[in-house]
Amino acid sequence: MIKKLVSIVLLCVLCANFALAESLDDIGDSVLEQKVLEIIMKNPEVIEKTLARQKEAQQKKAEEERFAKMFANKVEVDHGNSPGHGNKDAKYQLVIFTDFECPYCRRGDDTVQSLKEKLGKDLYIVQKNYPLGFHKNAKPAAKAALAAHAQGKFFEYSKELFANQRDLGQELYEKIALDLKLDKKKFLEDMQSTEVEAQLAEDLKAAREAGVSGTPNFILNGVQIGGAYPLEFFEKVIEKLD
Repeated sequence: MIKKLVSIVLLCVLCANFALAESLDDIGDSVLEQKVLEIIMKNPEVIEKTLARQKEAQQKKAEEERFAKMFANKVEVDHGNSPGHGNKDAKYQLVIFTDFECPYCRRGDDTVQSLKEKLGKDLYIVQKNYPLGFHKNAKPAAKAALAAHAQGKFFEYSKELFANQRDLGQELYEKIALDLKLDKKKFLEDMQSTEVEAQLAEDLKAAREAGVSGTPNFILNGVQIGGAYPLEFFEKVIEKLD
């Protein structure tokens, strides 16, 4: 173990144009250990830079392996009757599974908005609801959004739900409906309708079939991205798709 450590340290130093006369095989462990300490004390920046490069290489390798797995296990999701936004024939098809009470979904929605600005007409978005059982407000919020969808305002309504995530509740649902000038009577009826329940069931079925187990979850042209990754990550996926 000591000789392995010494080899690494000496390699670091040699790469930095330091020369050593002794052969590792001719030096005892105690002497080697002492030399390691001396080298580290005299050249801490060499060790730091080498470890930083090693960490960066490990992260790059891990990302490459993750990408390879993502692209090797593409999934297809039927859009069904879920709300869609944009050109249906767009180059990039993004299916989102979301939970309106999930803080990571709110962060993910911010990324989606940036992605919309970047891709414009080349992006089509389909949003499906995946309310997690331990979020008591998630399902009612999803039903409210789908009730708004019945009046053509799903995405506008969703935006307000995320913006007011801490205040989820019937009072907020009705306020947003009023602000968006929805027919209140129809909105309240649709929230409790069998059609909305059926849509939620369809979304959950699609999630199970796609192997979704948490939120937010994105499927971009078949590539599944689980988690609230930043825009840069989506850009790397798009670059590889191209």
